[in-house]
Amino acid sequence: MEVRLYSVITPNGLIAGKGDDLSFITDTEWQGVMKEAYDIGNCIMGRRAYEVLLKKGKFPFNCLNIVLTKSPKRFKNKWPGKVIFTNKSPRAILNMLSSKGCQKALLIGGGHVNASFAKQKLIDEIVLDIEPKILTSGIKLFEGKEFGAMLRLIDARRVSPDEARIVYKVEK
Repeated sequence: MEVRLYSVITPNGLIAGKGDDLSFITDTEWQGVMKEAYDIGNCIMGRRAYEVLLKKGKFPFNCLNIVLTKSPKRFKNKWPGKVIFTNKSPRAILNMLSSKGCQKALLIGGGHVNASFAKQKLIDEIVLDIEPKILTSGIKLFEGKEFGAMLRLIDARRVSPDEARIVYKVEK
């Protein structure tokens, strides 16, 4: 299964500011993330990303939403069939998606979730939309796990007057 990590980031690699602040992400970028999830048919995120998206009125996306959490039973699922709360491993989640007929998976964060997939060498492609704002504290694209990866640049282009998109293939 092909796994695409798609993230909106600051030039210094943060995906959220202090207190899970996502105010630097434009409505156009949100539309892009939601379209990507719809096109792929699923998205995988961590509990904090879920809570921030829910608070912003952006959750659930119009696809199968997988929320990783240490305590899935703690959450009341208001969207059965559209949302799955799970504590399964990254590989088990991909196997579950594959059994549902998915050929691709979209990973949208947060930093610990991204790192858990990267450490197991499960990410095939990284799409980064870079917003023109620098934050000095917050959540990094990859958090908490030691790993390394070589990337090959596939594409780099301007998507608006001040925003860029960089696409990498992860070498395995």
